[in-house]
Amino acid sequence: MSALCIVSLSLSAMIPTLKLTSLVLSGLFIAATVMQTGMAAAFCVYTATSLIAFFLLPVKTVSVLFILFFGLYSLLLPLIGKMKNILNRIIFKYAYLNIIILISVFFLKQFFRLQIPQEFAKIIMMYLALIALFTIYDYLITRLTVYFISKFFKHIKTDI
Repeated sequence: MSALCIVSLSLSAMIPTLKLTSLVLSGLFIAATVMQTGMAAAFCVYTATSLIAFFLLPVKTVSVLFILFFGLYSLLLPLIGKMKNILNRIIFKYAYLNIIILISVFFLKQFFRLQIPQEFAKIIMMYLALIALFTIYDYLITRLTVYFISKFFKHIKTDI
């Protein structure tokens, strides 16, 4: 699965318009690994993919996005799906999003000297846009994972 993730992430270096698609597809492979072989093996796949992507891919933004968000969230998604209370699921998902946003802003400001807009309205609009995009992504990755598992791994019970 790690090889499939790397091939998928490599597509974004060759065809930049496939950047988001390759990230989602790589995340899907991680989620499928959790469902098929368990968390320990999936964590190994995630770690191997993250290291290989970071050191070998020419486009570092793709590897950072995979490491911080798409890969890690896909690793956690089946665990979130096992939560019985839907409110706990929602709280956990959006807490994760907020933590990733804070980490990203910190690193962008500290290491890349990125200027964050100081106007409150712009910050709120960017934050709301991220929440909307995350909500769409969460819905799509959940549906895609269930579809992927039902088509290729029919013997696995999905809880997400």
